[in-house]
Amino acid sequence: MPELAEVKLMTEFFNSSAGTKRFRAIHKSTESKVKTDLSLTPTDVEGFTVDAYSRGKESVIVLTGMKSGEERNLMVTYGMSGHWRSVNHASKIPNHSHLMFEAFDGSIICLVDVRRFAKWKWVEGWSSNRGPDPVFEFDLFVQNLKDSSHKKVFDKPICEMLMDQKYFNGIGNYLRAEILYRAKLDPWTSARDAISDGKLLALCRIVPLEAYKIGGGSIRDWKNPYGDQKITMDEWMQCYGKKKNITDGTGRTFWFDASFVSEANLQRIKEMVS
Repeated sequence: MPELAEVKLMTEFFNSSAGTKRFRAIHKSTESKVKTDLSLTPTDVEGFTVDAYSRGKESVIVLTGMKSGEERNLMVTYGMSGHWRSVNHASKIPNHSHLMFEAFDGSIICLVDVRRFAKWKWVEGWSSNRGPDPVFEFDLFVQNLKDSSHKKVFDKPICEMLMDQKYFNGIGNYLRAEILYRAKLDPWTSARDAISDGKLLALCRIVPLEAYKIGGGSIRDWKNPYGDQKITMDEWMQCYGKKKNITDGTGRTFWFDASFVSEANLQRIKEMVS
């Protein structure tokens, strides 16, 4: 599933493809089950412009009527493998394209999603159940954690808490593994104790930013066309897919370095897998 770095990169790809073009309509495929009414786009005869923004794992496309200035916000989530492709003619629309932005010049920006987990809906703003972006809203991200750390949910181990998008928006499976490995922190430390470590909080910004700068992780059938990878993601990753793994309390496979785990927690892990 795309994480913070990949969502940011795809948002930038969308904006690069859209440029200053005027758009006439949005269409969805006949196979799509998403029920969002796309006729609610700005109705200007002169069309509308588009600008995409990201925050953690969320992406919002702002449609602005050329004449009226009317704005509508379309939130897009990418599921496991959704990604944008741009073509210059309808005859070149890729297979599995389920959301399409049609420009007046005939070009089309397509949301390609083989597994059909991607979704879109009209929104007023960012989701209230997701926290600030740990990279691009770092101060707000830290403040949100400090203001919430008294809550019972922070009794959870940090390896599970890092997947909670209300507090760690944009952090997913590979990022949590890399963050905890670089922090040299016992993953089963309580989230409350873990966030008192300034190094962990700093790595919640540094690690996703590094992933973003080298072009993000792979998404099926999509590579960042603007990436200049002097190092591959596999070379950059030090823990994910390489160290010990276990199915955690969220049901996800979690990679970690056992040398950072306390004896008590190692025993707990042995009981979990026995």
